[in-house]
Amino acid sequence: MLSFIKAPEGYQTVLYRNGSPVRLLVARPKPYLVWGTGFTRVCCPLTDPVINASQPTVSPLMDKDWVRGHLDDILVEPGERVLVWLEGRLVRVLTAGRWGIWKTPSPIRLDRLTLDDPQYAPGDAKAVAALRSWPAASNVLEFVNLGVGQQGLVYVGGELLRTLGPGIHAFWRQGIDYDVLIEDLRLKTLTLTGQELMTQDRVTLRMNFDVAYRVTDPQRAVLEAEAPAKLLYTRAQLLLREGVGGRTLDQLLEERDSLAKEVEAGLQPFAEKFGMGVEFAGLRDVILPGDMREILNQVVRARKEAEANVIRRREETASTRSLLNTAKVIDENPTMLRLKELEALQEIVGKIETLNVYDGLQGLLGGVRLRDLPPGEKAKSGE
Repeated sequence: MLSFIKAPEGYQTVLYRNGSPVRLLVARPKPYLVWGTGFTRVCCPLTDPVINASQPTVSPLMDKDWVRGHLDDILVEPGERVLVWLEGRLVRVLTAGRWGIWKTPSPIRLDRLTLDDPQYAPGDAKAVAALRSWPAASNVLEFVNLGVGQQGLVYVGGELLRTLGPGIHAFWRQGIDYDVLIEDLRLKTLTLTGQELMTQDRVTLRMNFDVAYRVTDPQRAVLEAEAPAKLLYTRAQLLLREGVGGRTLDQLLEERDSLAKEVEAGLQPFAEKFGMGVEFAGLRDVILPGDMREILNQVVRARKEAEANVIRRREETASTRSLLNTAKVIDENPTMLRLKELEALQEIVGKIETLNVYDGLQGLLGGVRLRDLPPGEKAKSGE
């Protein structure tokens, strides 16, 4: 039986008969003529020229003399990886085992790497970024992206291998066991909301308290506590409870800043034990029960009324003292008394539309003066 077998351009074509490779067909437009039955062909694209020798159809092909000039035999040892680059792009990452790579018109570059380090190209951000862009890398590499203000800790066997800064980092999926722990070094806020506390005079109230902190020693924060922020939260609760319980309500309202400073001073050495630093602490809200708010409003109202009464009495006293001083000056100076009479007359005249004077100005002034004087003094003024 005569068969026609095509060998397309851009492929390496192997002719199989009954599952065994018998011939390499070079690409050409004209088909090959073969006589017999049981023939099949396998085409490998030259854009991805890698074949796995562990496959049943490939393993017998690797040892054929007629294929050695066209196929490179690559052995990858355990603990190694081989990056296959074709025309500047990553086409395959080879793991441990036997592989074949077809020769192509374009040169192929092989990068053989050992897995002594779980991280690929540590410190070379450009190499990692270039590798990440190829789908073949994601099969054997795991990528870790650290944002601004973050730091990564790479542990191997419980020991710190290195620290990582912001950027993209790549680690081998198979090889040395490792752990990457990420810590955020930026300023964070710890909020104690709705804390129910009792003052020294047994007044129950609720508080909102804020603590600003940051991780200053990532390694200590990881090793010393499972959740450092939770420990800081609990410690702040205890210090706040202690500070409120040692003050009366009036003292608490007057010493809000003092209470915040006490809590901050108590938190600082505690936070340093776990690789953290406290930037500041502050009391945001003091929430009193409804009946207590009404009582305080009444107290404030009473205080303000008392202050108003004191001011009113002070003004009345000052006014009385001013009148007394004026009376003394008038008593000692008759001319001043005459001026006061003229001022009083001017005010009276200003309120009267028509004024008739029959006895002259002296008689008018005398009349006004007589009405102002007591009855016993009128006779003396008429003399």
